[in-house]
Amino acid sequence: MLGGETVSAGPNPEIWAKATVPWSWQFPRDHGAHPEFKTEWWYLTGNLQDKVGNPYGYQLTFFRHGLQPVPTQTGSAWA
Repeated sequence: MLGGETVSAGPNPEIWAKATVPWSWQFPRDHGAHPEFKTEWWYLTGNLQDKVGNPYGYQLTFFRHGLQPVPTQTGSAWA
């Protein structure tokens, strides 16, 4: 699904929340996942410098893609 295709073999896509307006951030609620949305991602970016001063940048991205609109109960907050 990297090319933007839509597959409707699963549940009704209208069940997922849609990001249609700016988000009103509230912490600590927004420190983690928002399971009502089908897809979200987090970035970790930074800049480093080696011993001779050469600059390097990096980016690490985590994607979460929901498989079902109502999350199943798990025995762990990390699941």
